[in-house]
Amino acid sequence: MDVLVLGGSRFIGLRLVQLLHREGHSVTVLNRGTTPTQLPEGVATIRADRESPSEVAAALRGKTFDAAFDTSAYVPEVLRPAVEALDGNVGSYVFCSTTAVYQRSHRYPIRPDFPLERSPDASGYQKGKVACEDILREAHARSGFPATMLRPPAVYGPQNALPEREFSYFARALQRRTIIIPGEASGLLQFAHVDDLAAAFLAAASTDKGVGNGYTVCSEYAISIDYWIRTVGRVAGTPVDVVYVAGDRFAELNRELGLTDVDIWPFGWGRAFSFSIDDATRDLGWSPRFDIDGGLEMTFQWWRDQGLDKGDCDFSKDDKMLARLSR
Repeated sequence: MDVLVLGGSRFIGLRLVQLLHREGHSVTVLNRGTTPTQLPEGVATIRADRESPSEVAAALRGKTFDAAFDTSAYVPEVLRPAVEALDGNVGSYVFCSTTAVYQRSHRYPIRPDFPLERSPDASGYQKGKVACEDILREAHARSGFPATMLRPPAVYGPQNALPEREFSYFARALQRRTIIIPGEASGLLQFAHVDDLAAAFLAAASTDKGVGNGYTVCSEYAISIDYWIRTVGRVAGTPVDVVYVAGDRFAELNRELGLTDVDIWPFGWGRAFSFSIDDATRDLGWSPRFDIDGGLEMTFQWWRDQGLDKGDCDFSKDDKMLARLSR
């Protein structure tokens, strides 16, 4: 296939580019070119600012693609110019959304047909991604625009651009630091390995069964928070010391210490994260390759191979909260 990746310089987009290149596809990347990255040999580049409709239109004028993969649109103003430029000129448009678009639920697992979060209290991130999905559905209804939306939860794996996620917990484990977790040990989490997500992008572009729909893409099972953190310790080869803080108390401490909700625990809390991938496996012919054990083992090995275990981490915010808890 002749494919376009919108983004492509970091984490999800970069792993997708690498997969597409290995599979023998002709790959073009469109982005501003401001993020240093090493693209595979032979990958073409188009420089355009996605926030500028005229730049995107000029960059894509006269070009057609078998598939386009959008890993870098978070708000409608960024998405709309690409959709307008590619309408009628692309065989498949696969958009990276998020499970954050789902409304808080009391039924689990959450399925793709559950209501989306449209309340005034939704975060800017949620509002932006929901609005992007709306644009794609409207374009599909209007002109048959071939959009498929993939919704991963927290994504982990090699080249993660958010080191405060699993990388920082590898470091905490190796340094034998006390790890603070809000809520209960039995709280549920569900993750997506970045390479499973990249494979889902390719699967979605290889069938028309998913066009017009949204799909959750992640590991098969939800796991307890306690299992996740103990697995981090196991792959790091060291026991972990964990303190669980009741949600109300954790929120209170964040306010007292001037911390945000994600400074200490970056995965979301105060709700269960459990999702069904049945629709994605049925319609897209995709299934995850990694469970959390194998995925974290592979990611930890990559992290060490890159020498990232030798880097310095700032755990001063942890120390502030631990000091307050010790009182």
